[in-house]
Amino acid sequence: MYIYEPFLLEPVDAPRFENVNIISYRTDYRGAQYFTVVSTTSGRWWEVGAAAAPYPPEYRGPAILSLSHGHWTGKDHLRILSTNSQ
Repeated sequence: MYIYEPFLLEPVDAPRFENVNIISYRTDYRGAQYFTVVSTTSGRWWEVGAAAAPYPPEYRGPAILSLSHGHWTGKDHLRILSTNSQ
C-alpha cells in the first residue's frame, strides 16, 4: 500500500496557535498551492499548503496558524485556520 503523504498519520504534539497575516499565494511547478504567512508577533514566516485553507487564493489579511510538531519526522505540521473559528 502506498500512502502519498505518510506524515499525515504521524502522531503530533498538541497544536500551538500563532496570529499571522496571509501576505501572498503561489502555485509551484507541480501545481501545489501555498499561502505565505507571517507571524504578527515574531515576524517569522511559513509557506502553508492552501488546499485545506478556509480562504480563497486572493485573500490577504489576518488568520490563525496551527503548528504541531511531529514525533517521527520532527516535521512541523501547519494548518491555516479562519479567525472566525477561534
